[in-house]
Amino acid sequence: MDKYENVEENIEILNSNQQEILYLWTLGLPVWLRKYLWNIVIGNELDISEKLFQGYKEILKKSNYKNILDSNNNKIKDKDDLINDLKDDINIYYNKYEAIIKAENKTNFKADIYLIVHSFCYYRQDVLYTKEITEFASFLYLNTDNNYDTFRILCNFIIPSYLFNFIQNDISNIKNYYEFFERLLQKYVPLIYNYIKFLNTSLFFVFYSWAKNLFFEVFPYDLCLIIFDNFIIRGKIFIFQVA
Repeated sequence: MDKYENVEENIEILNSNQQEILYLWTLGLPVWLRKYLWNIVIGNELDISEKLFQGYKEILKKSNYKNILDSNNNKIKDKDDLINDLKDDINIYYNKYEAIIKAENKTNFKADIYLIVHSFCYYRQDVLYTKEITEFASFLYLNTDNNYDTFRILCNFIIPSYLFNFIQNDISNIKNYYEFFERLLQKYVPLIYNYIKFLNTSLFFVFYSWAKNLFFEVFPYDLCLIIFDNFIIRGKIFIFQVA
């Protein structure tokens, strides 16, 4: 598929050869194609419009969100507790993805991620903010064309998924997932399972840290892209397979 061909025609090809395309996708894709596939497969179940996102953008403009960058050191500054947490997390992921940000020419990374994540917090004011929201926003931003696409995909990816339980520290649901993982480990990798039991060590927090951010903290960026692709194709069972 030539990336310089008409995008709409390419999407028709994807839709008409879905199974074959999905199989090829699990093996890895170029960045230019991935952004179109994420739009199609993740979809917009929550019916988030660009008008809604622009409304949040206007709210943030009135609160001077454009003034969050220090012209001397490019660091975000604000006294509000949420903003302080968001500021710290954006700086963490800017440093983590700095080489990719520069390669993709995402020069407004910090201000854009602030806009996207703070809009997410307006959209779901009942949600406890955690750094994983900023991490997913950063990861998606590097693989989408504009802020609205990132915001829409972020909401539709996190909120209807098991990730929402992990990000919100829903212990009852997390425990169910962990117990399933532990049974799988016992069945398929008994040597490791028995050794961990022998050490009297719990894997709960290890599994929790893996599952809540799709292994972003433990694998390099290129491998995380493939894990993310497979997750949205195969569903949460893929997380157990990787774990």
